[in-house]
Amino acid sequence: MSLERWVSGFTHYLAVERRVSLHTQRVYERDVRAWLQTLPQRSSVEVTALLTRDNVVKFLAQSRAAGLSPRSVARRMAGLRAFCRYLKQEEVLPVDPLLDLQTPRLPQRLPHFLSLDEVDRLLRQPRVETPRGHRD
Repeated sequence: MSLERWVSGFTHYLAVERRVSLHTQRVYERDVRAWLQTLPQRSSVEVTALLTRDNVVKFLAQSRAAGLSPRSVARRMAGLRAFCRYLKQEEVLPVDPLLDLQTPRLPQRLPHFLSLDEVDRLLRQPRVETPRGHRD
């Protein structure tokens, strides 16, 4: 089966079996297609020969070197993992080449907090002289 048909089947799998959002479907499909664009002579080669751990690791390293954030690289990895799961389910891949590949640790974001002025404005919002304001 051609790579294009596997990618189309993957998109259908995401929509019907995994029931992911349309946004996730599009992003995962775009990530798989981006990976396919980096592969040489992909038209005549079986997907099993192309979908190797080394090819995926190189793709992720190229993505990071091209300036993608660690969060975007992790998302690309998630899309390729889902593609591997799909191909394994369809019995195209005998084993998932990304099964034990570690996801890079993402830096923790600090929470946004309110300033003292914002807290003061927030507390002054309800008009306590009205029943609704008293309740709020």
